[in-house]
Amino acid sequence: MNARNKKQWTDDEVNTLIRLRDAGIQRKEIAEVLDRSVNSVHQKIINLDISGRKKEKVANAAYRSNLTSDIERASSEWLKRAIV
Repeated sequence: MNARNKKQWTDDEVNTLIRLRDAGIQRKEIAEVLDRSVNSVHQKIINLDISGRKKEKVANAAYRSNLTSDIERASSEWLKRAIV
C-alpha cells in the first residue's frame, strides 16, 4: 500500500486496538476485526508503544479519557433531570 492509499486511524479504531491488544488478541485477528492489514496493525502498535512497557500507560490514558466522557455525559443527564 502506498502513501495515497493509507487511511487514517480513527479514535474508535485506536481504542479497539488497545482493548484487543490488552486482551491478548493476536495482530492477525485484530487486523481482521479492524479491516486493516497485519502490517498496519503492527505499525500502529509500535507507534503507540503498546508492544512493551508503555502499554499500560496508553491503555490507562484511553480508559481515563472514556471514563471522563462517561462522567460528563452522566452529569449532563443528571443536570437535565434536576432542572426539569
